[in-house]
Amino acid sequence: MPVYWTQMIPDTVFMISSGQYLIILIAYAAWAIIISLLKNRTINKFNRLRRFAKGVYIRRIRYGVLNECLWFCYISFVFFGLWQLRDLTVNGNWSYGNIVFSLFGWLSCMFLTFWVVYIAVKYR
Repeated sequence: MPVYWTQMIPDTVFMISSGQYLIILIAYAAWAIIISLLKNRTINKFNRLRRFAKGVYIRRIRYGVLNECLWFCYISFVFFGLWQLRDLTVNGNWSYGNIVFSLFGWLSCMFLTFWVVYIAVKYR
């Protein structure tokens, strides 16, 4: 293994452990955008495809996006985000980006947790 990569690996705990979840979340967002565009009457002129896209949007995207995206990667983002934040020493340029990503991931999970609790209390 090259020396450059050997120095980077201990500093990138969050990126190595949670990077595949970010790719899946980006793919899910792209899928949601495509379905949202297909349900639009001005873009899609085919009635059956538009009704199908509208049904998928209502059943899977509109009400399921929070559940699927949040709980799919929640434990990994929180655990590895906190694992990264246990040692805030900066050894290289990779550490800055890794600390920012881990803070963003951890804070977004905490925000979404409080939001879900708020929605659950509001709509009992």
